[in-house]
Amino acid sequence: MGVILIISLILSFLYFKKGAPVTPKQKAYRNKLLSKIHQSPRYRSVYANDRDLWESFLQNAYGVHSSADLLISELENLSAYLSGKASVLIADPSRRSEREGKATKAQIAKIETMWSKVARDKSDMALRNFIHRQVKSRPLHLYHLTQAEATVIIVSLVAMHKEGGAA
Repeated sequence: MGVILIISLILSFLYFKKGAPVTPKQKAYRNKLLSKIHQSPRYRSVYANDRDLWESFLQNAYGVHSSADLLISELENLSAYLSGKASVLIADPSRRSEREGKATKAQIAKIETMWSKVARDKSDMALRNFIHRQVKSRPLHLYHLTQAEATVIIVSLVAMHKEGGAA
């Protein structure tokens, strides 16, 4: 019984931390904003055909990889920006500390490249196990790593590459 309570508390914490809607009205409003964003002329002409450009735009403006990860206030601002009603993008300051220090795309690319060179088992799970041995955390996605953790992993991978060893 206690385990179930702990799991439900953890899940509810993750649910609210992500900025997910709490009520059905908020969920409907959020979906309406997402639809409005993806149907805007600016999105369709610039970002709809280039997923990487859209992700880098969101990363630079808000520190997320998907518009689904934005808070409602950020969705409102993004919608206004894409429709031409706002000239400035404003990230919610309450999430700023959550985003600071995340691994950069270059670090993630370096980790993936070096891993493919030095690993015997090139699977994602093997990479996660290696990361866990190095920094004592097992991220679901590499972009959840901090810059410091990514640096430790890169240094380890480069050393392995120089030694010619495999993980």
